[in-house]
Amino acid sequence: LLINLGHTIYDHSLLPKPFPTAKDRPGLHIVVPSHDGHLYVVDGKRGQPCTQKIDVGEISYSMVLADDLQGDGKMDLIMSTMNGNVYMFGTNTTYHPLKVWSSQNQGINGFTAKEGMIGIHILPQSRKHRDVVGDHFRIFFEIVDTRASMYRSRDPRQRPRHKYTVKVTIGKNLVLMQKTYNMPTKHIEWIQTPRHRVASTLYITMTNEHGQVFEDTMPISFNMEFHETMKWVLVLPFFALAAALALNRATHERRPMSPLYELPH
Repeated sequence: LLINLGHTIYDHSLLPKPFPTAKDRPGLHIVVPSHDGHLYVVDGKRGQPCTQKIDVGEISYSMVLADDLQGDGKMDLIMSTMNGNVYMFGTNTTYHPLKVWSSQNQGINGFTAKEGMIGIHILPQSRKHRDVVGDHFRIFFEIVDTRASMYRSRDPRQRPRHKYTVKVTIGKNLVLMQKTYNMPTKHIEWIQTPRHRVASTLYITMTNEHGQVFEDTMPISFNMEFHETMKWVLVLPFFALAAALALNRATHERRPMSPLYELPH
């Protein structure tokens, strides 16, 4: 399949799933800016070449990125231009962490689409931003690898042995967990929190047996609101004591006083 856009292309192409996503439809889309000021979306399905273009009117030398910027559960395309502008284009494609393309390379050495192939992502149960209070927290994640289904029909002795080394870190340096798995499936792990209060990005990184690295990220904080809890622990007993004293005083003021002695009749 060869499609000539007729203009110079200076950067890498984004390779997302079709818009909108169709599970029973093979192939990818090719999203690439051209030197003529247009953003091209090419249907990569063999035998059905179809090209759509968006007139931006500005030249771009950088790769188009994809993520859910609006938080509406739909993927958005991000394009920057030489005029200093950044454009966002909404799509109807449902958001999934494996569809995100937040930089030119995926992780350390990833340059291919992850969805429906191989990768790791944090599940929705853990993906919500929150402040973790305590010394442990739970994380739900899934290892995806469609290679495993390709070898199920083979003799078990001939199947390749897959290995997935998963590492959870705060930032890039503080390691919270490192563990090796043999099956691509959903996992739950209890992880010890950092010893100090911190608000940062949690990275979950997977390295397969070939050294390919895949990662997912989410914002998280640990014990940042602990001082709020301590404030109430210190203040509530004071308010309780003040309320008890006020109630006791009001009770005594309403009680009639008995005379010290009775006058003779």
